[in-house]
Amino acid sequence: MRQVAIPRAFDPAAGTVDVSNVAGFDPRRVVAILDTSAPDRPTLYDLQTPGLGFASVAGAVMTLQCDTSGLSAQDWLIVFYDDGLSVGDAMVSIGAMLAPAALAANIATLSTTQLVALISALLGALPNTQKGASTPATGNFFIDEAGNVALA
Repeated sequence: MRQVAIPRAFDPAAGTVDVSNVAGFDPRRVVAILDTSAPDRPTLYDLQTPGLGFASVAGAVMTLQCDTSGLSAQDWLIVFYDDGLSVGDAMVSIGAMLAPAALAANIATLSTTQLVALISALLGALPNTQKGASTPATGNFFIDEAGNVALA
């Protein structure tokens, strides 16, 4: 998901932006850096534009390729970055949680009460399910008198 960071420091003479004030900040996830207080609000970094990249990176301190010598250290910079929780990343995480091995591992941690509730909900969602019926139709799941799940 896109996030906004306000850098700790900006040194226009050196062309550096320090975002070490943001825990876990990763310069590889920067999308854009804008100077919102300079005339024309210049873009200092743009992931897509040649010449607006990083000359170097050391931790959370990024040296910009663009010329920042005409700007002020007091300019208000905004750093737009991806925190790694974008919709695509979230979908990959959800997919991993739904993998059969992950489901089995998670189900193994459930209590008996939680398992009974889960099985009841799953069986209730199945079409043509008969629960506790004395003579279930062939091919239908049901719960017998002992509480066991069976297939007729």
